[in-house]
Amino acid sequence: EIKGFPAGYPSHTGIEAALALHPQIPSAADIKAIRLFTGPSGMGYASEAACWHPETRERADHSHPFLLALALTEGSVEVRHFEEGYYTHPEIVALMQKVQVQVGNEPEHQQAGPGMPTAVVEVDLHSGATLRMKKRLNAARAAYLRTDQGQDEKLRPMADALLPKAQTDALFQSLRTLEQQR
Repeated sequence: EIKGFPAGYPSHTGIEAALALHPQIPSAADIKAIRLFTGPSGMGYASEAACWHPETRERADHSHPFLLALALTEGSVEVRHFEEGYYTHPEIVALMQKVQVQVGNEPEHQQAGPGMPTAVVEVDLHSGATLRMKKRLNAARAAYLRTDQGQDEKLRPMADALLPKAQTDALFQSLRTLEQQR
């Protein structure tokens, strides 16, 4: 299974909700408050103070405050954001402090279990507006990431950053024919 984002599964629906809100937010300075309503399985990504002040990539990719701040400001959540230490950027750190996380009141929030809980992200702007987005597991996107095109879209940029194009092409071809190579 290929993950849609370089982050723990319980954060994916919150990331998708934040990404959907991103085009409506002029800048991080316009954000007054951020609220994430998630299920019990999502609370581990906001269970300790380190989630609001991640010092390592491993903590950052398991931090709702960081992942929401990143998605809302950058419009994407990519491996490069962790490699480039975005979790230490002052604008992102300041925005993380505006994030509140709690178990939501909707029936699907109350269901405990592994995986991707339903997420509702609300963003209060200084203008007085409140933006709201609800996301559930995106089965269509998960299926797309299992296709050759989806894998190219997701994985090729990471491989291209490390390998010459010919080597990347050969790697992908080998992976696609792995079953026949037995």
